[in-house]
Amino acid sequence: MELYPNETWVSEKAGDKSSVFVSSAREADGAKDPAVYASDKLMATALAKATGKDVFMLPERNKGGKNPDCVFDGATMEMKHVRGGQRKVGVNALGALSQSKNVFLYVDKPISIESCLSGIRGTLTNSRNQAKRIGVSFTEPKREGLLYIFTKGELHKCTWGDVL
Repeated sequence: MELYPNETWVSEKAGDKSSVFVSSAREADGAKDPAVYASDKLMATALAKATGKDVFMLPERNKGGKNPDCVFDGATMEMKHVRGGQRKVGVNALGALSQSKNVFLYVDKPISIESCLSGIRGTLTNSRNQAKRIGVSFTEPKREGLLYIFTKGELHKCTWGDVL
């Protein structure tokens, strides 16, 4: 991958046409926290398998701080494993925006896509209102940012504009 020319990549087949490529630095970081690493690989594999496109899991950190989790379809993306209900979907979606305008949510519970989007809308509204109430600025998600939601065994491709 040209963004990380000094990085070596280990590939694992994810689907008939897709693979997950893990940077050597990410693999080393994964040894320090195997549970997080396993979750990240689960999400990357689900995304690659559902789309037939390769996923590149990036090193955890760069010189400027924390990296987004992966590059997918030419764009950086932050992945969040949602272990909870509808409210957690919204909290995780909004929390991911500090690392990338593009977000992939892997939802463990059988929550409908409509409920996922409703949870995200509710969290956005609450966060906006709270920011206004306490006098701090609120940064809106970018309308063109991608929002992939894997729930009930299906991948749904949305944009943040769909929930704003």
